[in-house]
Amino acid sequence: MLITTLDLIGTFAFAITGCFKAIKHELDLLGFVILGLMTGIGGGIVRDIILGVPPVALSTNLYLTICLLAAAVAYFSSQHIAARWNIILLVDAIGLGTFTAIGCAKAAAHGYGFFGVVLLGAMTAIGGGTIRDLLVAEVPEVLRSGFYASASIVGAVVYFCIYRLEVFQNNPTLLMLVTAVLILIVRIIALKKGFHLKRLHRMPKSPTALSQERHKKS
Repeated sequence: MLITTLDLIGTFAFAITGCFKAIKHELDLLGFVILGLMTGIGGGIVRDIILGVPPVALSTNLYLTICLLAAAVAYFSSQHIAARWNIILLVDAIGLGTFTAIGCAKAAAHGYGFFGVVLLGAMTAIGGGTIRDLLVAEVPEVLRSGFYASASIVGAVVYFCIYRLEVFQNNPTLLMLVTAVLILIVRIIALKKGFHLKRLHRMPKSPTALSQERHKKS
């Protein structure tokens, strides 16, 4: 019950971030709703397609309703939400942890090994945001800012290790909760400390390319 509640809360927060991306790009109302939906449920749908099972988000009206509710809230209260964005980041971190844990649990239940569990856990958490950014022709935010996808991967690795050790063999929900809380803590620390992975810089231009540029300018 607790995991389901956190899952719905995370879906709501993810959908709101998708709606704000639509506002940034000045999309119409349909684009606004679509970005909210894709951010909220896109990762789970991709995960379930890979697992070969009916997408949970489409087998019930609950998740779609949550995303539409988030879109309505974002549409009518965008200024109030923007002023309290730290709260959205916190709820988003809860969703990141919960989605990762759910993805890991489903992958493990289907017999996937280390890489399968970690990748599907992370895919569940960051897939929706990746789809959102691709729809608006942006480099996915999870690949260029913050310790976001990294926090999900760390949590997924920990999940797999504990799962293999069978520490919570009789209580899989507790294992998911531990994973979600760990990711939440890592994400909050990263936000407060400004952690991020080292960025790669462009290669310096060759002398020939620089000469050609100067020639064009002249």
